[in-house]
Formats: sequence, structure tokens, C-alpha cells
Amino acid sequence: MRKITCTLIFSDGKKLVASASAKSENDNVHYHYSGDTSRLMPYGDKGTLGFFEWYLQGIAGNYGADIEVQSEGEFE
Repeated sequence: MRKITCTLIFSDGKKLVASASAKSENDNVHYHYSGDTSRLMPYGDKGTLGFFEWYLQGIAGNYGADIEVQSEGEFE
């Protein structure tokens, strides 16, 4: 199982932590969020891990947020 956790810190100090886990790269999985989700427009609630990381990189870029991406494990 592969897990990705993204932490975004916005310029106003608000923080968003998002994570998702999948067995294979094509699995559609639900995303889990903690913190300020008000900037997630459109709100992404599920998809592949590749989309998840791309989506959050885009949110960070659009809002000038710092992003830290952590991954662990491998696809089966």
C-alpha cells in the first residue's frame, strides 16, 4: 500500500494536511483532510494518488502556499 501525505501552509499561517492511500496506482480512493479546506475549489474528495498529488500541488501554486509531500510504501 502506498500512502501520500501533503501539508500545505498558506501565507496567512493556516494549515491543511491531506492524505490518501491506495493499493495500486489506478485505484480511486477517498482523500482525507484536516485543517482549513476553504481554499479547495473545486473540492477534490476522491481519485487516484497521482491526481491527489497533482491537485494539491496546484492548490499550493495558486495560493502561494508552501507544500511538503511525504510518501511511504509501494503499490502492490
